[in-house]
Amino acid sequence: MKNFERRLEKLEARDRPIRVVERLDDVSAEELQAQYPGERLVMIPSCLWHL
Repeated sequence: MKNFERRLEKLEARDRPIRVVERLDDVSAEELQAQYPGERLVMIPSCLWHL
């Protein structure tokens, strides 16, 4: 049953939109994720954002 639950979670994760965001040094990953519920985040550190 656990295998089924893991596969279901992976399928559900595919349906979530993906957002690319700049991660500032003073903001944690958890705080950023809370701002965008239901979305998968790709977090780029601010030092690399403008390269």
